[in-house]
This record gives sequence, structure tokens and C-alpha cells, in this order.
Amino acid sequence: MIVVRPIDVNDIYAFINLSFTARAGMTSMPKDRGMLEKKIFDSEKAFAKDVQQPGNENYLFVLEDLSNNAIEGICGINAKTGIDQPKYFFKIQNIEHFSPILSTTPNIPLLRVISYENAPSEICSLYLLPEFRKEGLGRLLSLSRFLFAASYLQRFDTTIYAEMRGFIDKNQICPFWEGMGRHFLNLDYTSLMHFRDLGNFDVTQVLPKHPLYISLLPKEVQEVIGKIHSNTWPAYHMLIEEGFYLTDDIDIFDAGPKIEAITKEIRSIKTSAIDIIAEITRNPIESIRYIVSNHRLDFRACYSTLQKDPKGIFLPAESAEALKVKVGDVIRYIVPSSDIPAHPLPLRNSEFLNFNGNAL
Repeated sequence: MIVVRPIDVNDIYAFINLSFTARAGMTSMPKDRGMLEKKIFDSEKAFAKDVQQPGNENYLFVLEDLSNNAIEGICGINAKTGIDQPKYFFKIQNIEHFSPILSTTPNIPLLRVISYENAPSEICSLYLLPEFRKEGLGRLLSLSRFLFAASYLQRFDTTIYAEMRGFIDKNQICPFWEGMGRHFLNLDYTSLMHFRDLGNFDVTQVLPKHPLYISLLPKEVQEVIGKIHSNTWPAYHMLIEEGFYLTDDIDIFDAGPKIEAITKEIRSIKTSAIDIIAEITRNPIESIRYIVSNHRLDFRACYSTLQKDPKGIFLPAESAEALKVKVGDVIRYIVPSSDIPAHPLPLRNSEFLNFNGNAL
């Protein structure tokens, strides 16, 4: 049985393994033991805290195989962002440029630095070991945190966003960084991420002080603006199914897009159901597979069949043991996926068209 649960201090070695297995670009998983230990401490503190409105709480969850206690993946939610320091992005904007000779007013796209303080919640740190990217485990890991949020909406902002990892080639070269940020700080991308991991990096030193015309950037830089890393496409499609949409913001280092959603409108939150356990049985239950969670801060989630009855839910004993629930307890559950196909790359709300005339 595979279960998603809050991280704890006993997971430090597994967390280190996950962090060092992840390649450059996973900025929320620093390759530094001290910083990883702090992340675990902060997460345990967040789960234990009595929260009536979101603040600087960071929640981390791990995917555990109960048969051997192996930790196979991790994910997280930050209740608020931009509290300790602003969150910086490039915003893609159009400006009108009137040409009296041609009597036309074309839209000229540019990149402008923007910062957010006291910003929305962020889902982050989604990483699953390559050998376990099967059988819907990535979906279980990612969507389970929405069941937690559904049970504790007061702990999160009314908007949730996610940063999609941008394009980095097989040699760990990031074209956007090479053509942009490296002019301000002469470090390769891997070294840049190392300095970020150490926590002594001032992001403002790599930000231009003036807007940048996209058409004046090298072609190889233009081509990766808003481009998603191949390993991130499954997560992107899943979040689009959940109701996330593209914004005009991109990451300042790798140009990956930022997507966001209204918290209460996220499919796994909006359509999740709660009910009381009426019976726990060791007899087989024939049904579709659901993602099921308990309704406690000592959170647990797993895949399970279940039977709906006027008395409540009939739940398999193995699932009840994994969730640490008993008859009379409340559970929350969802169908793992929607029937809405994910558009390959949907339009932003602003219908922004990039410099090639294509929807980003």
C-alpha cells in the first residue's frame, strides 16, 4: 500500500536522496542537508500550528511504500509567498508602437520585472523518483495535497499558483539563463542553482533595471520563453485538468511559465466529497479507484476502492489501516482525474500572444 503523509524528521535521509537525485532547476529542493532539515522542521511546525488564516507556513508531504517504508516522492504547499522577501518574475507585456510611415500600431512584446509581496499560496517541490513514475503515483502525490487543502481552506490563500520548470537541455544548460541572466552574473546554470541552495543569493543582482524587448533577444532565448521542461509536462497537464490556467508571468531564471487557479475552483477541492465510515471490511469491494484521505492534520491519503451506502462509506481494511481511520471517522475522496482533456497549451486570461504570434 502506498500512502501520502506529512514529512517528519525520520525522513531526512530519504529527503536528502530525493534532493540529490533531482537535477538542477528544482529550486525548492536544495542540495544542502542543513537547509533540508530546516524544511522538515518548518513543515512539522506548520502542521502543528493552530492556523486561522494563511501565513508563512510550508507543508511538505512524502509518498511512502508501507510494505518497506521506502520514501519514493515528495510534494509541498506554501500557504503564502513573498512574505520574507518579494517573489520576482518577468511579466510578458505588449506595448503599442505607432508607426506614422506605415500608419500602423503594432504590439511590441517585452519582458518587465515584477515583484509580489504577501502573495498567494504555491504548490511546489513535486518530485517522484524515476522508477516510480507509473501506476498513477505522481497523480496521487500531487492531488492528495488538494484534499488536505479542501479540509483546511482557512490555511491557504484564495488563489494557488505553481511555477512550471522551464527548458533545460540534457547537458544542464539553460538557454534563457545563458542569454539573459548570465550577462548580469557570470555563472553557469548549475553553479547558479548551487548558490541559490546555499541561501546567500540576492536575486535582484541578476534582474535588469529596464524592460527588455523580446524581439531584440537572441532567437534561442526567444524560443524558450514559456517553454516547459519535458519532465514537467505530465504535471502541467494534470494541473490544467484541475482548473489551473497560464498567466503572463515567467520564471526569471529558466523562463518557465507560472500557472494559477482560484483555490475553491480547483477540481479536486470543488468536487471532493466527505462522508463517515460506516463499515471497514476485509471483503473485496468492486468500484473505481478513488483518492481517499482522512480528515485530520495527521494527514494520510491513498488510492482505494469504496462502497457508498446510505449509512456511510464501506472501506477496505487495508485502506483504513493506511489512513489510520476507524468506523465513525470522516474521510474525503475524489475521482483521480476529470473527463476534461488538457489543452496542449491554453491561452492565458489576457489572450496574450507571444512574439511569434502563437499562444503561450
